[in-house]
Order: sequence, then C-alpha cells, then structure tokens
Amino acid sequence: MLWLIGAGIALAISLIVGMLDSVLGDNDHPEWHVPGFFVNWLIVGGILYWLNPPLTGILGGLWWLMFPLIVVAAISFGGSYHDYGSNDSNPGGYLAAGLVVLIMIWGGLAAVNHPWTQEGADELVELIDVQNAEVDEYPATDPTHVVLVNADIATFKANQSMASGPQVAGRNLETVLAPGEPVLQQVNGHLYWIVELQFTGFRTASQIDHTIPGYIVVDAEDPNAAVQFRDEFEMTFVPYTPQFLSSQRIERQLFTNGYATYNLDDLTIEVDDEWNPYYTLAISRPLHSGTGKGNRPVGFLVIDPQDGDVTRYDLDEVPEWVDRVYSSETVSELLGYWGAWANAPRQLIETPSNRFDVSGEPGLVYTQDGRAVWQVLMTSQNSDTSASSVILVDARTGEATKYTTSSGITIEENVIDVMRATDNNRQRHNPVNPQLYSIYGELSWVASFVPSTEEGNSNDSFAAVAIMPATRADTASVVYSTSYREALSEYRQVLASNFSSDDPNTEATSVAAEGTVEAIASSVVEGNTLYYIRLADDERTFIGPVGESLDLPFVAVGDEVRIRFFDVGSPFGEVDISSFDILVEASR
Repeated sequence: MLWLIGAGIALAISLIVGMLDSVLGDNDHPEWHVPGFFVNWLIVGGILYWLNPPLTGILGGLWWLMFPLIVVAAISFGGSYHDYGSNDSNPGGYLAAGLVVLIMIWGGLAAVNHPWTQEGADELVELIDVQNAEVDEYPATDPTHVVLVNADIATFKANQSMASGPQVAGRNLETVLAPGEPVLQQVNGHLYWIVELQFTGFRTASQIDHTIPGYIVVDAEDPNAAVQFRDEFEMTFVPYTPQFLSSQRIERQLFTNGYATYNLDDLTIEVDDEWNPYYTLAISRPLHSGTGKGNRPVGFLVIDPQDGDVTRYDLDEVPEWVDRVYSSETVSELLGYWGAWANAPRQLIETPSNRFDVSGEPGLVYTQDGRAVWQVLMTSQNSDTSASSVILVDARTGEATKYTTSSGITIEENVIDVMRATDNNRQRHNPVNPQLYSIYGELSWVASFVPSTEEGNSNDSFAAVAIMPATRADTASVVYSTSYREALSEYRQVLASNFSSDDPNTEATSVAAEGTVEAIASSVVEGNTLYYIRLADDERTFIGPVGESLDLPFVAVGDEVRIRFFDVGSPFGEVDISSFDILVEASR
C-alpha cells in the first residue's frame, strides 16, 4: 500500500514539474521526465516505508518531499543543459528547477524563523503555564529514594548480567540480544532502570524463534543490588517489538493503522506494578502545522508487546503506573519558547535581555509523594555560568512551577568540575549525572562517581557519591563518601552548622528528646567509637561519637537521658547527637 501511495505522489510531482517545464518553455524532451517518475517512486516509497515520516509539522508534514523534488529539479535541469547552446535549448527546465529550489528555501526559512509576529510568539508561550513559587516550597525529596545508579552504570550492569547469567535457547543472552536504552521508573515506590532487550540481527532473531524472552531490571537506588532478569513475560508478538525488521517496528504498525498524522513521541518500555511490560508513547500535533512548532501531547498509547494490542487514552485517563506523558524533548521545546518570549518581546534581531535558555537536558526526578517531574535549569542569555531558576514540570500533566534562588544555582558542568576536584576524591574518580534534590529542605546536588581508566574514561561502575548545596561552587562544600548513608549523615551535620549560603534550614533548630534508654550498641568506624542509643517508645536511633559527651561511655539501659540534636530529618531513622546528658541513672 505504501509503495502505491508513493507511486501516486511521485507521479503527481513528475506531472506538475513536467507541466511547468512545458508552460515555461518548449519541452522537446518529455522523455527526461520518465526516469524522474521511477526514481521518485523509489525515493517516495522508500521514505514512507522505512522512515514513516509523520504527516504533520513542517510544510504540513510534507518536508521530506524536498528529496524527490531535488531529483526532479536535477533531471529537469539536466534536460535543459543537454540542449544548451542548440536551437532546441529549453529555458523551461532551468525555470522549473529554480522554482523547486525557491519553494524549498522558502519553506525552510518559514520554519526556522517562525513565529513572525508577537501574536505567534504568545501562542507558543501559552502552550505551557509556568507558575512562580518560593524556593522553600520546592517539593521535598525522600533521601532514601535517590538515583545513585545512572543510565550508563545501568547499561554496564545489564551487560555484565547478560554475559554471566541467563540463557535463551541454550545460548548466552548476550550472543543473541543487546540491551536497549535504560528507562527510569518507579515501581511499587522504588526506583529502577527498566532495560529492554533488542535483537542484534535477523539471523540471531531466527535462532530464538523471533521471541524476546523478557527484560532486565537494574536497581537505581542501590549500587550493590543484584540485577534481575525477568523472563516470565515472553514477548512472542515480535511484529510489535521495536528495533527489529523495518516492516515489524511499532512505529510502522502505528503509521499504517491510523496514526500517520501524529508525531509519535518518546516510545519507551514501561512496566506496571505487577511487572507486566508495555511500550508507551504520546501522540502529538504541532500548534503550527506549517512549521512543526508547538508540539504538545493530545493522546497517549499503551502497546502490549505480547499480543500487539494498542490502547489509546485521553490525557486525563492515562493509567496510574505510567510515570511520564511529556517527554524530555517536548519539555525542552515548550520551555524554550517560554524562556525566549514570556518576559521579552518577539523581535527580528533579539537581544538577550530578559530571555532564558534551557541548560542541558531535563532530568527526571521523583518527589517525596512519588510524582515524576522533569527538572529543568534555566540560564540567562546574558550569562550561563549559573542558573537563575529551576523549573519542575510534572511528567504526566505538564504543569510547571518555577523556583528562583537569590544567589543562583550552580549548573551541572560546574558541579562536575567542583566535585571532581574535592580533596577526598584522591583517586580522581569521575562524577556523572548530577541531579538536583531537596534534601532536608536544602536544594542539593547529588552525583555518583565512577572509576577512571588510564585513558581518562570511566568504566561505568559505582565508586562513590557526593552531595553539595546547589548554591555553592567550592570544594569545601562537597561531602564525599563511598557510602550514601555516611554521606547523608555528614551532610546533615553540614546543614545543621548552617553551611549553606541561602540558609534554608530555619527549621533545623536544636531540639531535645527525653526518655528511658532501651538499647545501647557501639562500633568503631574509621578509628572513631560511635554509640547507638534507642529510647523507649521512640523509633529513632540516636548516634554520637564519644567526644560529644563524657556521659556517653557510661550510659546504661534504664537510664533517663536527654538527647539534643538538630532536626533536619532522618531518612533511615538515624539522628546525630549534638549533646547528651544522663538525668537519672538506673540501678547499677
């Protein structure tokens, strides 16, 4: 069917240009348009069959016709050049070729320079509603659910697991399948990387009966957690698995079944809370069909790779287990319009004043209430050394909130440089994928470190973690440790000492807890003796070194005590002791 459609389009192009050639000049060589038809048929049919261009966007979705038009123009030009200087010389070919080129140039300029008016710019800005909020309203992050394993580490661990573990049809998994792009997702309140498996080629696919045996799960929070291979959901309906034969890709199936006039946005694998795999994507159309600008989701598709069933949802009916409807690319596009024209007018030659750019790529983070949000740093066009604000965009609804700090936020590039140079990073490991979180009420950068090789690259295995206030850009502000729990503990002490320049810890005041000692333990950590105390009817564990109080080494079960500490939160139920007193000793 696509080849027939291509033939029709190719015939139309050839006839139109042939008519132009005849009208604009004496066409004594119509045979020059016969090869043009067949060449165009192959080009147009091939584009429709293999590339499946969405029939919406730039030039009404027909931008790809520039390729067959170039062929027609070249053939028409060639026909005229063949007769150049003869009595049969045909200037119509030159004119037809020139007209084709002018059409393509006009279409390109219109797409690049749109919008032409302030009204058009306002329409694009209004595609995303950005609300302002105080920085102390930034949604809290649960410090126990922070991504310590980035996408590169997840891919590294998936490859390791495939090489040493599971088999399919008697062969190691890595010999017939390759890991795809990891997708971050929250499943039952925990963060994981879901890694789809893809055929490495037609021959290997045939060896395993064109069956994808499952997918790989990598824990995104715990670098030491074992990799899971979930093979209980065999994806036997191969025609609906992407990255296989061109005629069997999901994109082509959708293109030929009613979705050719939509942009297919962010095709990714996702699992529900029972670990059933699906492929999901948003369908969108641009606000301006002639330029392709202003894309925003208008629906959502869920595809079952086991039976090929496609379910379309309205945006307000998307299943709860789906984390994201708006893709990173869509968020960047919409905030790009907002940053350019929300606070400054549309001008032919635009000045950088009051204009903002998206810094880097949006990062997907999860708030304490389980929402997936795209985190976007906005830098002024006057200066990109620090971010003037951070915008959170709800990945399901597209609702956006802007948070501004008085002293600016260190951008990712500078965060990496500062963390790498910290004194405790003696082996000069490389920090990767810094993410911004609200930890204990303080905007903080968290990054994992991977070992460096002699060539200066990283081997993508977890080595350490660092935390630093987002508004600081010096090595003294960096907390570095091979243990995330230890890093959090040290970071609590840093914040309790009001280290941050923005001083957001107004609630991190010293408070006291009194009670009866129920249990005591001690351990030696890096040469320091730490005491762990539990009070009756209190779920927290109070931790303090011997130097905090002379009473600590002599405390006994049953003693009545007062423990003072800074209340900055305790993700693991642990509290750092700032002072300790025995009020009443139990009978010894």
